[in-house]
Amino acid sequence: MPRAGKLPSIGSNNGMPGRRDEFAGRVARARAWLVASKAVTLQEKAFRLLGLSWADADRKLIREATQTLLSDQHADGGWSGLPTLSSDSYATGLALVALRQGASLPSTHAAYQKGVRFLLSSQREDGSWHVKSRALGFQPYFESGYPYQHDQWISSAGAGWATAALAYALEPKQVAAASAR
Repeated sequence: MPRAGKLPSIGSNNGMPGRRDEFAGRVARARAWLVASKAVTLQEKAFRLLGLSWADADRKLIREATQTLLSDQHADGGWSGLPTLSSDSYATGLALVALRQGASLPSTHAAYQKGVRFLLSSQREDGSWHVKSRALGFQPYFESGYPYQHDQWISSAGAGWATAALAYALEPKQVAAASAR
């Protein structure tokens, strides 16, 4: 039975029996690459954890990747894209989603709850989150309607990760009640 939040194995029941061996080989090569890779940034660590889980890697490796991600949590409860930056909703939401989906970390876990508190405390009155862009200004700016001007693209992505992480923190009864509205 798949772990909570885990996608089924790509080669397990893909609807193309004639390509099952090919897909299994591709997943095995991807898993080997993930096992050998060294993740440096928060994004690399989060997606490595997800990839290891999706590729059915050894549980010990998944636990190690989980601990690596957990160890990057800041005192304020959030995560940052780079160790030199402050916590933000993009990194925090991504870390929490990766921990929930990739490691089946319960949303009641102390680290998850600290992350939830960070997200709730950093959410703006209008429901958005502001994430400072690190991108170089090489693209012409245009207004999308999302707040924060030049930071709007990373901020909207941060709001998406934050919302997904908060949704995992809801109790099933709360989700059912919200769906019924």
